[in-house]
Amino acid sequence: RLENHVENAKRRIKEIAETIGKLTGKEVVWDVSKPSGDKKRIMDMRKANSHGFTCQMTLESGIKDTIDWYVKYQGTKNNKRYNPFTEKALLPNR
Repeated sequence: RLENHVENAKRRIKEIAETIGKLTGKEVVWDVSKPSGDKKRIMDMRKANSHGFTCQMTLESGIKDTIDWYVKYQGTKNNKRYNPFTEKALLPNR
């Protein structure tokens, strides 16, 4: 499940998908023969904010960092899919 833990702004799923498409150079194609489902999901940030969480990046920069991480580490572990429950995380050095 994709959650926007960056900006405290409401984002449409379409906007997130189009941002991913723009950053990867891929066209987003919508299958209009399927039911539309949720048009947006809004995360309530009040609890996170009450614990001192503050957003430090934009949605676009967060998606770009995620794409860069994926491209860098895809195909590792003998080209098997990463399992977060059984394997140590491959986190970028910051």
